[in-house]
Amino acid sequence: MGDQSTTTDHPHYMYAPLRVNPVVELLAGIAATVAPPIAVLLLVRASVTGRLARGWWMVIAAITTATTLVGYTYRVVTAGVDPEGVDITAGILLLYCYVLIPALLLTAVVAAVRLLRSPRRSG
Repeated sequence: MGDQSTTTDHPHYMYAPLRVNPVVELLAGIAATVAPPIAVLLLVRASVTGRLARGWWMVIAAITTATTLVGYTYRVVTAGVDPEGVDITAGILLLYCYVLIPALLLTAVVAAVRLLRSPRRSG
């Protein structure tokens, strides 16, 4: 495992990755693999039975997209690069994410507030 993004013995990092205990990393990986399918099944079930209004899918999609961008951005900015190389991808990604992530979260909040204020659509 570990960082496999470099071809050098002494990579440079935009941000150094967090050091995580291997056991904690394994448990987090297992949880991250098992939890999403279970959550999707529960959400689809609630939607089919009418306990979850359709409007909440927009909130779920916006939050899921924002958190996926956070994880992907973290991976890119903590990747080791060759000392002579510059990882411009990380800088460009950060510029986009500074706009996209707050916009997605604002979309989720606005949609959730509108759903909660409308009793017939709140599910």
